[in-house]
Amino acid sequence: MRSSKLARLALGAALLAGCASAPPPKPAASRPATTPASAPAAPAARAAPAAKPSGAYAEALKLLKAHQLAEAEAALLAVAAARPEASGPVTNLGILYARSNRKPQAREAFARAVALNPANAVAHTWAGVLAREAGDFPAAERSYRAALDADPLHADAALNLAFLYDLYLKRPADALAAYRRYAQLTDRKDIRVAVWIDELEARVPPARANTGATS
Repeated sequence: MRSSKLARLALGAALLAGCASAPPPKPAASRPATTPASAPAAPAARAAPAAKPSGAYAEALKLLKAHQLAEAEAALLAVAAARPEASGPVTNLGILYARSNRKPQAREAFARAVALNPANAVAHTWAGVLAREAGDFPAAERSYRAALDADPLHADAALNLAFLYDLYLKRPADALAAYRRYAQLTDRKDIRVAVWIDELEARVPPARANTGATS
């Protein structure tokens, strides 16, 4: 039975280093431990990374990475107050709140972050994870798509979108396309994703597999 194969695919959360973009977060998601027709075109080269944080913001991120959450929260709040136009500190506050199971504060922080910077794919993806955990699957889909619209190379949004389609919305053709997109964006030899793709390819007719909604 497919549900008996479920296992935790733990993805460690990355921090948003800059105010606009940075390595994407990898929130936890569940997927069968053993699981998009022609391969999509190769992605364009990645844009240059955001400027490396410095000063108080860099110190706040060090505290967060060291799991000194109380100190990190105070430091990030101070940075956010000093730089109210920046979405990065607010995003990291959201990550801190999500990690410490303060979901309402996390949702508020991610909403503020994307209001400050609609191109913040990290915040969109985390908002999607929280929406999925709350059972609001349409909102989760909107957030993951917003992340991919903001950054078409944001692999974690593609993977979480694939999980959403596969496990929650039961849309195998769309899940297949999203898994393929993730595999291409990461260029990883991830046997789990490869098996999941093979499983879905066996279930999804080629015509439907070619029309999966991942754009």
